[in-house]
Amino acid sequence: MDKQAKVSAVYNIFAYIMIFPTLFIIPRMVESLHPGGMGNPAINPKDVNTPMFVIFWTLAVPGWVLLGCWITSLKIRIGKLKDDELL
Repeated sequence: MDKQAKVSAVYNIFAYIMIFPTLFIIPRMVESLHPGGMGNPAINPKDVNTPMFVIFWTLAVPGWVLLGCWITSLKIRIGKLKDDELL
């Protein structure tokens, strides 16, 4: 158990150090296939045309919100079943 804790601690230190280049440096150094590429990982509003903008805000955003609500409701219902010792 002690060896597992040491390996986990070393991995956590390595992962913490690697998060900065992975999220902040490398995306600005390489080309991207996403809108707003050219070294900028943020989405530029000028890169999104009108049909893409409409589909994003009318289908994608509500879809992800509803999926999150559904998963949350499942988690709450499972928790209630565990509390009632039915699961």
